[in-house]
Amino acid sequence: MCGRYRLDAVEQELEEIIRELNRREEKHGGDKPLKTSGDLYPGDRVPVLCRGRSGGIGAFAMEWGYHMDGRLLINARLETAAQKPSFRDGMLHRRCLMPMSAYYEWEKRGNDRVKYRIAPKTDGLSCLAGVYRLEEDGPRFAVLTMEAADELAFIHDRMPVLVPYADREAWLLRGELPQPPSAWTAVPEGDVQLTLDALLQPPEED
Repeated sequence: MCGRYRLDAVEQELEEIIRELNRREEKHGGDKPLKTSGDLYPGDRVPVLCRGRSGGIGAFAMEWGYHMDGRLLINARLETAAQKPSFRDGMLHRRCLMPMSAYYEWEKRGNDRVKYRIAPKTDGLSCLAGVYRLEEDGPRFAVLTMEAADELAFIHDRMPVLVPYADREAWLLRGELPQPPSAWTAVPEGDVQLTLDALLQPPEED
């Protein structure tokens, strides 16, 4: 699943997205503040890329989570979303991308939970893939999830679907998803950075 992610304005593409959003906010700003950096949570209003009315790709502000029976529905399974009434229209006509620097997941270790900051080892900006719909209070999105990559399955059995910013047109305009990243970095929060190669090293024998 994906219940929190992070956005650090370090990529040039992201700076351009935020500038476009700020211009839009000056004209049509919503009641809720727009978060463009730091940790992002369900219910936050965040930068989102989607297809605009003109047919081109633009940057818009949306809130994370569909309202559903008094709670927020924040994730949708990629394998079944196209068959679910809540997500079917989004998969066909309302696909979106959320720029991100990393996402967080928690590994269960007995009674403890270890928090990891996870990111693909790729150049350039990455995005979470999602779908959105229009509600009474404005547009809201859900993040698509898939079976976790083998390297990450020890943390959680699900992970968000990621799309490189460079491949944004494939998902937003044609509904096509690129191959998932083949290498990852997972950082236990509060610890020194460890690559997955180091994390998966077998213990040394005495």
